[in-house]
Amino acid sequence: MVKNPGREPTAQEIAETAESMKVAHKFGPSYHRNKTELHTTPACKSKQCKDCSDISCPNFSSHQECPPKCRRGCKNQLSRTKPELVPFFIADTGDRGKGLFAKTDIPADTRILYYSGEIISQRASKIRWNKYDDKEREQSYYFAAGDFICDPRNHGNAGQYANNSCQPNMVAVQCKIHGKAENYRGIFFDAYRDIEKGEELTIKYDFDYDSSVVRECKCGELNCTKSLNMLPPQPKKRSSKSRSGASEKKKSKKS
Repeated sequence: MVKNPGREPTAQEIAETAESMKVAHKFGPSYHRNKTELHTTPACKSKQCKDCSDISCPNFSSHQECPPKCRRGCKNQLSRTKPELVPFFIADTGDRGKGLFAKTDIPADTRILYYSGEIISQRASKIRWNKYDDKEREQSYYFAAGDFICDPRNHGNAGQYANNSCQPNMVAVQCKIHGKAENYRGIFFDAYRDIEKGEELTIKYDFDYDSSVVRECKCGELNCTKSLNMLPPQPKKRSSKSRSGASEKKKSKKS
């Protein structure tokens, strides 16, 4: 992870970020063939809620985006509206290519971006995957999106530049979207903790689509696994037991 406290983006970085965020989400033909009934989210009417940007909003807390006709100032519609301030910018990270950096201080639990891509069926994603060569597979960052797959390869916004970290400061959240299929989930990146201005924004990908594809992690954290793939579960450590099978801890009793 790159840390540049207080770093200001250049005009070129701001322009590149703005251009990247114009990329439109695409729902492919296989989405329309496999979608279920459309999801309807009720408008937030909570008196404790101010702008639907935290758990005081019943929709936000239940992982649903608010509908277009929600309260004035609603901030829980990131899939269809432009944020007042894009809190990040795209910049070079060196040996890890481009990355995302905080443009301002970002409080924990802030919804940072809507991850854009082409929404396709599981079957369509496998057909596409089988046509890729090794390099194309290594550069393909498929995301589960409910019953579908989000492929950012040709329709990805700035979200595709978020680098992997074994100590990430963002987390991917799946939410139901008003007016979209019940079996679809939109992907959002939320702040996992307070993030300082200039800090690189990172995510833990844990790819499990094809474990044979080698993706190297270069985050440099002390707990780095050296891989972007989900690691196989580690065998549980056996507790110390006596020959009778009883745990030594349980076996010892106070006199």
